[in-house]
Amino acid sequence: MSSVHGLHYSEILGQVYEDQKARLNDVLEPRPTPETGEDTAPDTRSDRSSSVAEIDKSMLALSAPRRVRDKAHLQFVGSLPCLVCGRSPAHAHHLRFAQLRAMGAKVSDEWTVPLCPIHHRSLHDVGIEEEWWQAKGIDAKAEAEKLWRQRQDPVPAPVPMDEQQRPVPINLSTDRPRLG
Repeated sequence: MSSVHGLHYSEILGQVYEDQKARLNDVLEPRPTPETGEDTAPDTRSDRSSSVAEIDKSMLALSAPRRVRDKAHLQFVGSLPCLVCGRSPAHAHHLRFAQLRAMGAKVSDEWTVPLCPIHHRSLHDVGIEEEWWQAKGIDAKAEAEKLWRQRQDPVPAPVPMDEQQRPVPINLSTDRPRLG
């Protein structure tokens, strides 16, 4: 019979289980504070209308990265010209290397950049995404961060246009030829 400080391991495990259960109940069912009447826990419900509260996995003991879903941001990114060639329309490409992998889950929508269908397919056909971006001379993570911040601003910056009133690619230098 193994024991620590006079307690059997099953008693210790039972207490750990009850403590974790109580913490999760506080997250799922916030209680009003006595003085304000407001909830003590942050709102854990997603924008989807659901009767079941979702757990914020970034707050757990073994946390997982938060994966934001924002349909409006994806539409905004898709409305921009391709980062590589400037073609429109574009797809919102999720940067697979921007967050740790999760079983069956895409990275957060904040890590998206615009790519035309040709470059989007080309990128998915490549094995290592980071090398593909480096070969194009584009810092995709920085572009995604800039687009996320731009989307959060109330006044969006205008899309740069060339002499023929076509959108200019965001991250191409003028001394390099366009890649197609």
